[in-house]
Amino acid sequence: MFRAKKHLDELIVTVNEYSNDAYLITRKDYSQKHRHVIRFEVKAMPYEIGMLAGEFAYCLRSGLDQLAWQLALLNTKHPRSETSFPIRRTVPATGPDRRFREATRDIPAAAISAIELLQPYQKPDPASKTHPLWLLNELCNIDKHMILPVRASEANVDVFAADIRRRRDTANGFELYFDITDKYKIQIPPIKVAVIFGAPAWLHSGFEMRLTHFTAIYDFVRDQVIPAFSPFF
Repeated sequence: MFRAKKHLDELIVTVNEYSNDAYLITRKDYSQKHRHVIRFEVKAMPYEIGMLAGEFAYCLRSGLDQLAWQLALLNTKHPRSETSFPIRRTVPATGPDRRFREATRDIPAAAISAIELLQPYQKPDPASKTHPLWLLNELCNIDKHMILPVRASEANVDVFAADIRRRRDTANGFELYFDITDKYKIQIPPIKVAVIFGAPAWLHSGFEMRLTHFTAIYDFVRDQVIPAFSPFF
């Protein structure tokens, strides 16, 4: 938990630094055309954001598997290699699947019941898709194969005290054109973008997370999962 919290804190700082300074804003006068142009360019997303998200997820996920191993040691000196903390969003009508049973075979029955109570499938759809453990599981599955895809959402850019004469889109942003006589009137409040984590677009999974979800995952493991098993030790 300590290492996960360290990665989470660093992730929050890095994301907020980018969110609050995601645009490069430059100005230029075109005197002959009587125009003042403001260019907004989106800065490249720091690669550290995706890496920190993956490191955070794996710290927590491996911690859950280590918890399962310690529970299995209560029953046997040699837990089987399949021993792990299963996470399922759905469950067959007949009960937990074979992989779930293999993962928990060496774990005491009372602890297995506690694991089952924490499963995302205990929540109805669509709530199970936003369950903290399911989000954690999806993060780890994506991060196994690539740096977690991260993007910035579109932000509202407000301009006050001057009329926009024209807007032109550019490769990495856009330009706003004003009368040159209005250049000192223009007011642009701070721009903040939201950083979104998700699956690659080609997967069409619709899986998306925001920074608040990472905190929710950590809080759930700390406040719900860990206390559920403290009576066993």
